[in-house]
Amino acid sequence: LAFILSPRTMSGLEFYDDFFPPDLRLTLFSIAAAGSSMVCWIFPVLRMGSIIKRKDASTVFIPATIAQIVMTFAWGAYGVLIADWAVLIPNFTGSVCAAMFVVLR
Repeated sequence: LAFILSPRTMSGLEFYDDFFPPDLRLTLFSIAAAGSSMVCWIFPVLRMGSIIKRKDASTVFIPATIAQIVMTFAWGAYGVLIADWAVLIPNFTGSVCAAMFVVLR
């Protein structure tokens, strides 16, 4: 999988350029990276139902959540500057998800 998604040409695997040109590999790699980031940011949101139901957000660690907001906002701003959706979308999603936990707390 790594040699298919790698945006660079690897020695000995040049024949893959015919099937997976570098632009397509970069797009596939971006989709895979963005998708895995979205899973990391969205997965904690699944706990939100139980937090709201119990009305107890004591399990939310605010310093880490604020750090997540700052980090994902910075990366999202970088995504805007370089006009790259694969950086912008997952980090914007991470900021929104983290902000929801801060509001619950």
